[in-house]
Amino acid sequence: MKNLGKIIIIFSLFATAIYANVVAKVYPKKVVNGEIATYTLTITGGEINKPLISTICGSNVLGTSSQTSITMVNNDYKKSYMLSYRFMPQKSCVIAPVSVEVDGKTEKSNSVKVNVGAAVQDKNADFLVNLIPSKKELYVGEPFDLQLVLKQKKDAQAVDSKFIAPD
Repeated sequence: MKNLGKIIIIFSLFATAIYANVVAKVYPKKVVNGEIATYTLTITGGEINKPLISTICGSNVLGTSSQTSITMVNNDYKKSYMLSYRFMPQKSCVIAPVSVEVDGKTEKSNSVKVNVGAAVQDKNADFLVNLIPSKKELYVGEPFDLQLVLKQKKDAQAVDSKFIAPD
């Protein structure tokens, strides 16, 4: 009899995890510094109040989109909302759970980790390009020098080696 109670509790916890109303994801999980990531909330339920999210991981939201789908199985309607938020993370962080009101109840999403790494160049490539600024911090409109360093292996063949200087 004790095992039956344990089985029922475990099954109810498992069923709750499968049929969660709010699921959060980030694509891609690993982001190179300066790239854009997409935070997606998938919400299942009838009536929802969309959360107002303006910053994620200390970065402003660059754009939002939403998608709604309705499925009917055996006269049972299910609405699913997918809310996407595009942002540019500057450092690795954990996105805290978001509270969403679904069918009059407050549901929370899962927390999501975002890994941000530095851009990596292949040291064995035939060509390497490196940009070196003269200053680390600038004001808007302040001029600065940018040095372009192009390295080419001795045996590497370039089809067309024209260079057009930027304005």
